[in-house]
Amino acid sequence: MRKLLRLIICVATVIMAPHYCQAQQLYTIRDLGSLNGNYSEGLAVNNHGEVIGSTRFVGSNYLRAYLHSNNTMSDIGTLGGPMIVGWGINDHAEIVGSSEIDMARSASHAFYYDGNTMVDLGTLGGPNSSASDINNSGQIVGTSHIAGFGSNHAFIYENNTMTDIGTLGGAVSSARAINESGQVVGHSRLYASNSQFDNHAFLYENNTMIDLGTLGGRDSWASDINDLGQIVGASQYQQNTNTHVFLYENGQMIDLGTLGGNSGSGNSINNNGWIVGESTNLNNQWQPFLYDGTGMYDLNDLIPENSGWNLRRANEINEHGQIVGNGYIDGNYHAFLMTPIPEPTTLSVITLGGLTVLRRKRKQS
Repeated sequence: MRKLLRLIICVATVIMAPHYCQAQQLYTIRDLGSLNGNYSEGLAVNNHGEVIGSTRFVGSNYLRAYLHSNNTMSDIGTLGGPMIVGWGINDHAEIVGSSEIDMARSASHAFYYDGNTMVDLGTLGGPNSSASDINNSGQIVGTSHIAGFGSNHAFIYENNTMTDIGTLGGAVSSARAINESGQVVGHSRLYASNSQFDNHAFLYENNTMIDLGTLGGRDSWASDINDLGQIVGASQYQQNTNTHVFLYENGQMIDLGTLGGNSGSGNSINNNGWIVGESTNLNNQWQPFLYDGTGMYDLNDLIPENSGWNLRRANEINEHGQIVGNGYIDGNYHAFLMTPIPEPTTLSVITLGGLTVLRRKRKQS
């Protein structure tokens, strides 16, 4: 009887809202564990499902970068200091991030790791730098102190050279992501009419940094760009207010809203236009989301109900729809990898949709 009820509910749902069951596609979820500890973060994933992030050893407060590949989590080492974070990985399993350079913790430098050797990428003249992303051509982007220490500038690293790509007029800029065409996104400060330093999202292409504007508020930040040139991030939508998730395409910044709360931020977008990030819900609690072009969905609603997970962050999505992030499982804060269930038959879609409807009804009751 319960199976029949589920079927009837979702058949009605499909008729009334044909995208609903498709949007509620279920995922499997894998605990990526940690390196001899109870803490890990999943920060990036390539198209082979290889994940990089950070973890801690038992009794240590220092983060260590790991590569999770072939069901194994491996420590990738450091540039000589105790702390390191891996921020980006490409399809060749080449990793970039930031590592302390000595045990005195005197500075952190951007690094490149090819699976065997870790290379110090240096800085733009100041003491610290960090690499945030790498494309399949080996172009690397990030942020570095310039000479004089006071300011950070976005950089692009290629042909063994770190190049300052400037700002939108202010003293600070930061590069977050690069696509396969070499387009770079991030944010930069600029002098506003009231002489305040505002942050605006930027697109850097053809040696030019372009101001993407905002959704109406003072500040915006770009987090990722796909190979079609679509950009995601967060923007204030009124002066000095909370932020909404934005999608920038065809010269326009589009407000994608939130999960019902006041704030949201888009972290990653794939070439299908699927976006992941975090948003507050109706209870003003931060939750990770997936946006698939039809709507924004809490990731906790897309995994098995008895999984034991409380998902908190969604950091990146690859071209196969796999998502990495962080959440609580068995009292530990661990990295996860979510993988879409393969394209189901029509009957399976109907059944899964019915399960989703019933789950939501149970949560509301």
